Amino acid sequence: MLQAPEYARSVFLAGRPTASEDAIASLVALRCERLAELPDLRVAATFPATAVGGLPPDLRRAQAEHLLQWAATGRVTITLTPAGAAMPLPVAPLMIYRLRSGERVIASDHAEGTVVLSADVADRVDAVVTVVLTHALPAASSLEYLETLT
Repeated sequence: MLQAPEYARSVFLAGRPTASEDAIASLVALRCERLAELPDLRVAATFPATAVGGLPPDLRRAQAEHLLQWAATGRVTITLTPAGAAMPLPVAPLMIYRLRSGERVIASDHAEGTVVLSADVADRVDAVVTVVLTHALPAASSLEYLETLT
């Protein structure tokens, strides 16, 4: 949901090298327009600073600007884990959604699409999230770092 179109395109091209240009464009639109289409959704995202800072210059700038724009809306809080924070955790993104009903949905992106995890892994996912958050920079420091990348 927080990928800049340029970055999403790069990800989809790498993961689906035989896909048509129309298919890639459709996937990019689905991924990059989702957050705008859900105006009540608030997002707290934590990921390694190197996930942005380690990108090629054009992608790094586009992704940093995209994240800063979303943060400026007040709907998105971004915290980054600094380079050197070693966290031997799963490499696939974990997403935790809290529905209006109070129910949680835990999903993870994988090579074949998004997988919804069963409720019995919630305690383990909470533990993983706690470990990541203990290493994260404060939101203000995270945004300052992103600004240096633009």
